[in-house]
Amino acid sequence: MDLFQTATKSKYRYKSDRGSITTEDLWSLQIPELKSIALSINKELKAGKDDDDIFNDAASPIKAAADAVLTNKIEIIKLIVSSKQEDVDKRAKAADKRTKQQHLLTLLAQKRDEQLGAKSIEELEKELLALDAE
Repeated sequence: MDLFQTATKSKYRYKSDRGSITTEDLWSLQIPELKSIALSINKELKAGKDDDDIFNDAASPIKAAADAVLTNKIEIIKLIVSSKQEDVDKRAKAADKRTKQQHLLTLLAQKRDEQLGAKSIEELEKELLALDAE
């Protein structure tokens, strides 16, 4: 089953500064907030591994299931962060492209002005009369 299907079906909740949030709510958070939640979950996961000796064999499947949920939560956050980072990169690339296009248009206008300025007075007057005649 897909991680997001598992998360929504199992109603995963994440502890954040805003309180308990759903998997869907993760999309509205900023990358630093997501990383903070993932680090918190990772600490919880590591703390559980340190306590392995207090679980007997009967409780092992329960602990394994809890660890799987924590691992899934971290993987979900990593996917969301990756997606958000791709979006940031795309926007930055598009902004760079727009900036370069604007710069090229400015240079093109300057070159056209230079060409127009290089014409003789007679050529300029002729073009002006042609525009008035239209």
